[in-house]
Formats: sequence, C-alpha cells, structure tokens
Amino acid sequence: METTLQAVESWLEVNSSLSLSSVPEEQLYVPLDASCRQLLGLLSAERSLEDLIEKIQRAFDNRQISADAMVRTLKKLNSQLFMTTKLREKVEKARG
Repeated sequence: METTLQAVESWLEVNSSLSLSSVPEEQLYVPLDASCRQLLGLLSAERSLEDLIEKIQRAFDNRQISADAMVRTLKKLNSQLFMTTKLREKVEKARG
C-alpha cells in the first residue's frame, strides 16, 4: 500500500507543475449547466475509483500490499464506486 501511495505522490509532484497553456482547450471545457457539471464530476469520480481499484489489485498481484490491506481497501473503494454510480444514474435520469 505504501508503494502505491508513493507512486501517486510522485505522479502528483510531476504533474503539479504542468502548465495549463499546454493543455488542449477542449480538455478545459466547463459546462454552464449545473447538472452537466455534476454529471462530469461524477463520471470523473467513477473513473478515478475504477483506476484506483485496478492499481490496488495490481499492487496485491505484485506482492506490494497484503491480502488484508487489499480487501479492506477494495471494500471501501467499491462501496464508494457503487454510491457514485447510483448518484450518476439518478442525475442522468433526472436530466432525461
């Protein structure tokens, strides 16, 4: 688990100095509609949780974390993913 956290911290350090001028304009788009912003935020959260779950599983496969740590972490992450997905579905349904 500690190795995974170190990898995330390293990624943040490298990318925190990224200049926004090098990011394509379409990636900086922010919709004016509040429900669209909420939906984009929820989709982003879902993808982030899915990626993190995958990284935790890989860390276990590479013997970087124990089975106990993996199970506890995956239980929390899957619960968060479930709630985020349900909220996204609710927002999508409300939008029509």
